[in-house]
Amino acid sequence: MPTWTKLLALALSTGALVAGCTDATQAALNDEWQQMARCSAYYSLRAESVQGSRTAADRRTADTARADAALTYRYSHELGRHGGHGLTDTDTALRKISDDLRHTIDADLSNIGRLRTRYEDECTTIVTEGQARIEYWSAELDD
Repeated sequence: MPTWTKLLALALSTGALVAGCTDATQAALNDEWQQMARCSAYYSLRAESVQGSRTAADRRTADTARADAALTYRYSHELGRHGGHGLTDTDTALRKISDDLRHTIDADLSNIGRLRTRYEDECTTIVTEGQARIEYWSAELDD
């Protein structure tokens, strides 16, 4: 079982469920929280993988990836707050997910393509639709 899954289970077992929230709703909310944190970790690694490059295109890629990492981090924090997770919970989950993603690429940023193939489309969707998802959950939970 990946570390982030254990961490998520721990957070769910120790945190109070949002008032009026069914187990299925809480699980869906936590899945989306985890997905947004995973995208933040992915974008951070992607930026790191090209940050030392001398080409203008790679510098733009790094800048865009850093901005997307910050945005998805903000989204994951906002979503986590709706699920009863504090900033510390989000930071801890993000560190664990980052460690897991580094392990996936054998701690070698030249292998970032492994992650890009798996996460690029999903994370691009989260960047473009993340605010709408936050608004959805706010309305769903009547925050």
